[in-house]
Amino acid sequence: LADIHASLESDGRVFMAVGNSQYAGVRIDVPKILADISENLGFEVISSHAIRSMRTSAQQGGEHDLAESLVVLAPAR
Repeated sequence: LADIHASLESDGRVFMAVGNSQYAGVRIDVPKILADISENLGFEVISSHAIRSMRTSAQQGGEHDLAESLVVLAPAR
């Protein structure tokens, strides 16, 4: 992300499709974590919203309990 930020033009955008994860029943909010890291690197989070549901692994039950999200970033102004 730091390298992307350094090379992104001022009106550029970054689009990331990222999924949540779950380990031992604990949900990991990957889009939120990436948004927080991105803001610390000088990005502004334009949007972050779910775009589809995903199944947990078979060990976690295989249900549609997770989401894949689209996170859109821009250089902070």
